[in-house]
Amino acid sequence: MTQGFQPITPVAESIFPIVTTLGAAETDIVTAVKPGWYQYIESITIANISGNARTFTLYLKPTGVAGAAGNSVCAGVTLNANTIYNLPIGPLILPTGYEFTGLASAGSAINVTVSGRILLEAPEETRL
Repeated sequence: MTQGFQPITPVAESIFPIVTTLGAAETDIVTAVKPGWYQYIESITIANISGNARTFTLYLKPTGVAGAAGNSVCAGVTLNANTIYNLPIGPLILPTGYEFTGLASAGSAINVTVSGRILLEAPEETRL
């Protein structure tokens, strides 16, 4: 019998839209999933729901690590009053033990909407 490798396609557990209002302190947007799964973030939309220009910063980092310049996805981005911005990055993939967080220059001013899937993390190849 010969041995070979066969790719495995990850299996989707669910589709999620998440809306989070950022605070002036670091706020969880997407937290780590259970071991063996990962979150596949397909789109990120930022909305300034206040009457003033505000800034926001987003982080992709290991759980328990503070947001910093070395793990920021974008930092100090200014968004004018009552405007929406589609972040031109992605997809972002969060493996087990990672999280996506952010903060704003003022609490209750910036909403972040994240859409994506939670997928079963399978090996790229498996022996027959």
